[in-house]
Formats: sequence, C-alpha cells, structure tokens
Amino acid sequence: MKLGLETYPPITFRALSIVIGIAALGAVLAMRKQSLGISLPELKKLFAISQINLTAWQMGLLYGVLLMGASRAAIVGYTMPVWAFVASVLLYKAPVSARGVIGVTLAVIAVGALTLNDFSAFMAAPAGLFILVAAAMCWGTGTALIRNTPLSIGNDSMAFWALICTVPAYVILTYTFESHLWRWPNLVEWLTILYGGLVTFSFCYVVWYRLSRRLPPVVSSLSIMMAPVIGVISSAVTMGEQVTVLDWLALALILVAMGVVLL
Repeated sequence: MKLGLETYPPITFRALSIVIGIAALGAVLAMRKQSLGISLPELKKLFAISQINLTAWQMGLLYGVLLMGASRAAIVGYTMPVWAFVASVLLYKAPVSARGVIGVTLAVIAVGALTLNDFSAFMAAPAGLFILVAAAMCWGTGTALIRNTPLSIGNDSMAFWALICTVPAYVILTYTFESHLWRWPNLVEWLTILYGGLVTFSFCYVVWYRLSRRLPPVVSSLSIMMAPVIGVISSAVTMGEQVTVLDWLALALILVAMGVVLL
C-alpha cells in the first residue's frame, strides 16, 4: 500500500482494487455455482454495516497514512480490538471476561510500543492520528455489528455484496476529489493495485467475514493484530526499514494476547 500511495491518488487506488476484487471474487463464486441471491432487507443492513466497517475504515487508513507520513502510522488503526470490545459491551451487553480484558490490554501496550518507534511523526501530524483512531473505531464497531446482525447469506456471498456496497461511496469521492488526477497506473502501481484486488479483497476479506461471524469480536479483532507486526517486518525486508527491540516486543505481546484469548 505504501508503494502505491507514494505516487497514485489514494481513493482511486483503492477503488480500482475493489473493482478488481469484486470481479475476481464474483468469478470464483460463479465457477463454484454458489448462489449470490440476497433479499432487499438484508442488502440494506449489509449496506449500512459496509459503510462503517469497510468504507470508513479504508478511507481513514489511506488518509491517515498520507497525513502522518510514516510507515508505522497505520499501526494506530489497529487499536480496533479495543473498539470491538467496547462496542460489543455497549451495544449488545457482551460479557466482560478477564481474558478479554487482559488480551485487549496487551494489544494496546503492543500498539504503544510500536508507536514509540515513530513518536515524533505522530505528534507532528495530530490530524492523521485522529483520523486513524476514528477509522479503528469504525472497524471495531463494524466487527461487532457483523457478529450480531443475522444474515442468511453465506460468508463468501456476504464479502461479495459488502464490497459492492462500498462502490457508490468510492465513485462519488474519487470523482469529486481526484478526477483531475486520474491517469493510467505504472507497473509498480498496477502491482500494488492488483495485490489489493486479488489478495486483500477477494481472499482476505472472505476469510475475515468467516472469522467475524464465527468468533466473538474480541477474538477476531485480536487475530488481525498480527497485521501491523507483519507490516513492520516486511517493510524492513522490502524497503530497508529498521526493526527495533520495541517491534519484537510488540510481536511478543500480540502473540501472548492472542494466546490468552484463544487457547
């Protein structure tokens, strides 16, 4: 994502990935002869959830990264287990277990450790920090909604329709703010766009919906906490960024947090 956003308009970048993801996922479901039928009432519910869980999260992540200008800025977005936990308790009276509290606390400490690596960048761009926290709140709330909203469609079909539900917002936003920046992507940009479409949206989001509907929100949210750690380590491998003791500490804390909740 960082490689693509360095040179390409962010909303258009994500919109192209989503269109590719919809096409790829739709083709796979068609080959499987899997039903894509959905009732209008359920589509309305999914549309509302998708604006919170997908559109708001993705927009916040894109602009938070750009405003903060640091590769670790997106880590703030992964405070989502906290908001999934809070939303589940406030909206659905979910039980507050000791293991859940310990897991979320360890995850927050891990995010704090990662944040310390680039503290000056966070303080220099408070707007980016605010946007990322708001995006994480949207994702966490959306996770609680997915878990507690009964829908009759399968997980794969749900991911397909959820992606379609984000298209109107992306079309309006990219046309309004980026139409003057539209151009044909270069090779590196195309590779990052294709990765987003074929891996992120047509594979990872299917898996995510399966997890979100089968597991409690705290458990499913904690599982995604591996993402920022992998992001930091892969940045070191591909872009030469330094991995510090705090990065390894964060990895250990997240693994312990997941173990406490899952085992």
